[in-house]
Amino acid sequence: NHTFGLFAVGAESRAELCDLRIVETQPQPSDARFGYGLYVVESAAVDLTRVQLGQSRQIAALVGLDGAATLDDLAIEDTLEAACGAACAQDSGGSGLVIVHGGRVDVSNFLIRRSDLAGFQIAGDVEVSARDGVITDNLIGVAFSAPDVDLATSFDRVRTFGNVRDRDFSEVPVPDPGEGLESLEPILDE
Repeated sequence: NHTFGLFAVGAESRAELCDLRIVETQPQPSDARFGYGLYVVESAAVDLTRVQLGQSRQIAALVGLDGAATLDDLAIEDTLEAACGAACAQDSGGSGLVIVHGGRVDVSNFLIRRSDLAGFQIAGDVEVSARDGVITDNLIGVAFSAPDVDLATSFDRVRTFGNVRDRDFSEVPVPDPGEGLESLEPILDE
């Protein structure tokens, strides 16, 4: 698979899946961007149990633009930066779980490790509930720039250790979730 392993777009998109494995999602052939394992946007919703996302490019899982995800028993490992190199250096990513621009995520029993940038990235006006997780061996464990989210109440029994920086409260660049929609237009128009 290339560009996105699993994508859910629009209010009518719903997915309930278990025992899902998405590995080595390749970048988009035209410009070497993307390579996401999971992409949930524009009011789509997914409920996933026993999920493994491995060796994704740029972002393993993105939930944004009012998308919603319930993730239980999730493993995200070895997320790589985008393959486009200098052409997309500003948003090359390499983050495991990214919640942005109205995204809502409830994640439990999870492991996020070995991301080139951030294991867990939270930015903007979002809702997040994270329980019983481990975030380790990333450049940044949790990259946080969401003023309305209180990490003390949103994270319960989440261990963050062994990262170069366990928490970063600066504005770590996040790719625009709408750019993925542009790459999907030819597919969605069919």
